[in-house]
Amino acid sequence: MTTKPGFGQKLKNDLENGAYRAGARKVSELATQGFVLLLKKQKFTKPQIRMMVQLLDTTNGQAFVSFLLGMALPQMPGIGKDPRVERLCKEFRIEGMAIAGENLLDAGINTFAPKIKNILDNMSSDGKGNVMQDLNLVKEQENLFNFVPDLPVVNQEENPAQPAKS
Repeated sequence: MTTKPGFGQKLKNDLENGAYRAGARKVSELATQGFVLLLKKQKFTKPQIRMMVQLLDTTNGQAFVSFLLGMALPQMPGIGKDPRVERLCKEFRIEGMAIAGENLLDAGINTFAPKIKNILDNMSSDGKGNVMQDLNLVKEQENLFNFVPDLPVVNQEENPAQPAKS
């Protein structure tokens, strides 16, 4: 028979989980800054670095960095098998997925909410509404799931994706 942990034990466990999560978030931010320094050392041009900074300063960029850290750190010799590093990497991956999931939900809500509101607003209470209005409602329902979130456009001529040659 197992006993449930008491209040003190739950608090201790939650504090530990929170510390790992906050640590993963903070390390991700520092890793982003380190990545920019690495680009400078690799002789990328200022426009290329600016483009990467603009990408990494987005929530999608944060998600990418977090997830990448969570996947890469266990592969590093010497630290990859440390249980604390494994736990931190799990938090990196969870944080990256949580950010990406939140972005997808935001895009879906921003896309679907107005369409659903329009459908509900145009529905007749007795089901015998205006024929043209009902046809538009059917078309609106058919188009409800056909969307692509807007993505930022990058000018390739100004920001080529290759490092400068030395």
